[in-house]
Amino acid sequence: MPEARNTEVEEPSPTIRARVASAFRQARTRLCAEIRTPRFIGASVAALVWLSVLYGFGLAVGSGRQNTLSDQDFEPFQLPTAQDVQVILPSELGGTLEPAAGFEGYPYTSEGDGRYWFNLLLPANDVPGLTMDTPVSLENIRLLAQDGSLLCAPRVKLQLSADPSSVGVKADLDLSQQSTRYWMPSATGYRLKVRWDQRFPGCPYEQPASVLADVVKRQTTSTEPRSLELTDEPHKLQAGSSSMTAKPGALPWEWWVEIANSGQQRWQFAAAEPPAHQGWRTKRYPSSSFWNAARNQPRPDPIAESYQLRFNAAAPAELPVTLLHTEEVRVADVRFSTERDQRTRASIPPTWHLPLQHTDTDLTLDLPMHAQDLEYHELFLPVTMSDTCELQVVGADLPLQWRPVERLFVYSIGRYDEDVEDYQQRLSAKSYSRYAELPEEYLGRVRWELQSTDGEQRFFHDLEVTSELRCPAGVTWEPLNYQQSELPWLVPLEALPGASVDSAQPAREFFGRFRFLDANGQALMPMARAADLADPALESFVFPEDQLKFHGEVTRIEQLQVDDSTARSQRWSYRFMSLENY
Repeated sequence: MPEARNTEVEEPSPTIRARVASAFRQARTRLCAEIRTPRFIGASVAALVWLSVLYGFGLAVGSGRQNTLSDQDFEPFQLPTAQDVQVILPSELGGTLEPAAGFEGYPYTSEGDGRYWFNLLLPANDVPGLTMDTPVSLENIRLLAQDGSLLCAPRVKLQLSADPSSVGVKADLDLSQQSTRYWMPSATGYRLKVRWDQRFPGCPYEQPASVLADVVKRQTTSTEPRSLELTDEPHKLQAGSSSMTAKPGALPWEWWVEIANSGQQRWQFAAAEPPAHQGWRTKRYPSSSFWNAARNQPRPDPIAESYQLRFNAAAPAELPVTLLHTEEVRVADVRFSTERDQRTRASIPPTWHLPLQHTDTDLTLDLPMHAQDLEYHELFLPVTMSDTCELQVVGADLPLQWRPVERLFVYSIGRYDEDVEDYQQRLSAKSYSRYAELPEEYLGRVRWELQSTDGEQRFFHDLEVTSELRCPAGVTWEPLNYQQSELPWLVPLEALPGASVDSAQPAREFFGRFRFLDANGQALMPMARAADLADPALESFVFPEDQLKFHGEVTRIEQLQVDDSTARSQRWSYRFMSLENY
């Protein structure tokens, strides 16, 4: 018989299911004991209160009564008026061609983005709340060489940004004294940065002399006046895929208006005389991954624009609005010329419409005082008064003079690398930065400076000076008999009184006695044959065939006339502090 084996019977171990059941029973027992404690009861009450607050806020937002008392990242906004729609652009659409960094001595490459090639700039209108006729894209692009031959015609469509930006334009007649660190006047426009990459396989990496392109524009075909009701309930206007919605805010006199435009029908505010109000505006865009993933693509159109309006008194029952019907049209053969070509060829229309806001005849004798954050050795006069008035030193222990200074550059020493003689005529921003803090009302006026008669000394101590300002009692602008030329941005010198034209006189004086107005009565900036001149004479603005060229289209000319030569005078004395007090 087989030998018997002695084996012990082992107890079976608990199963996983039994362990889980045991742990669940223990947790339930502990939970039942915990919910009876004061600690759990207090936490539950606090959570219910917090959820109720969130639910109430959600209902308020859903019904349009948003919490507008919290901080909002909005930009200031005012409902548009009739004056806002009178923005003028050159009638002949054109643009500016800018060399990119790779052709200016700063070669740059970036993996994926290609190499800098050139920039294209187009002028634009941008009035918040109004939908202007705007460029959408560039097609049929042709790059031309200096002799006019075709360099390349890439088969690509370049989309323009939905939001125009501020574009710096080199100064011509710069009467503003705030020329701090490459200051320049600005205009609203579209900047398209073109890089040479895989989209241009058949194009040589060469700087074009000019560019021709077809500009696709959104153009208004008809308008319909409508009304947007401001009531206690949200009110929505719908046209196609575009909408305009008004919602009451958190305050009785506050409303939110949201505009979502898409397609050929578009909503905007009507240009009217709105009641007194305060406003703020912001925009919502698609997810940032949309344009981050698409390289070399501009920011897409905003999904919606939100306007927060607070009326100073009783809010109107409705706001006048306009429904626009638009379509896309093509403007063929738009030329993008370099700035150099525009300054050497009078026939090329100006790209930008720039005002010369220096033609007022109001003389406010605000004498310079340290309390006004100004220096005594400088005085600012309107350009017209700068030509007709006399400013002189009538008493001082040193031979001094007041001299008009066309412009004072303030550059950082580390960033200025031109010749030393030119640099010595300019101040360092580090040692004298107050010129960067001039009040806005002093910009666009001629700056007069107290100097020694040789022009070397411009800062003084332990010295008392008595000055006198003498101006005629009455001056007016008299219109001249002028017929607009075929190229309206050009004015022949023969259209002006011959005795008043001297090519050697300072440009500041000439354009202080004559102003050249556009259709809105705004004085236009003249275009010089070279930009950023320190103290230009009139001859710097005379083009071939004795013509003046302007940043805009001249419709009429006016000349400054002295009606009453009786002198208005004001005399004042100032004592400079001693050197020990500094």
